[in-house]
Amino acid sequence: RTGRVEATGSLTWDDLTEDELRGHVFANGFFGVGNGIALTFKLESVSDNDYLATYGFPDRSRLENSLRLSRTTADGFFDAGITSFSSLRETERDRTLPNRVVDGQFVRRFSNDVFGGIAQVRVDTLGYLREEDTPGTLPENGRPLATDAARISGVLDWRRTETLRNGLEIHHEAVAP
Repeated sequence: RTGRVEATGSLTWDDLTEDELRGHVFANGFFGVGNGIALTFKLESVSDNDYLATYGFPDRSRLENSLRLSRTTADGFFDAGITSFSSLRETERDRTLPNRVVDGQFVRRFSNDVFGGIAQVRVDTLGYLREEDTPGTLPENGRPLATDAARISGVLDWRRTETLRNGLEIHHEAVAP
């Protein structure tokens, strides 16, 4: 009633590998969960790294699985999600890739009664995890080549436009990162 799911997949019984059953499933979904909030998801799974190429499906280098919540209103926006990536490339090791990601964004606009115009607050976050650090260290500081990371950033800005009698527009703007 409040959403939709689209899924495709395949299942094979063959003797090309030692696995008796092989297959894949890709699915996307969207649901309205109330109060203007949307829940979306993406699911991608294969039985083995060579399955898609073996059966003529579009070849992919990575699979993505995600879950997101978002809400958009006249004066704001919110979006947050978690994503997991897995590589199908033989040359990549999932354990050292940043394959678990958490991200979010919050934007809120409001009228500024003191100075006029519109003010906006924006906050962005991003974090990713690896199951293990990439082997080796950076020569300048001895830290691992690749590790987990997280960041948060914010911006406050204000804008106002005035139109003079002669039609000339004056734009005022201030941004504070």
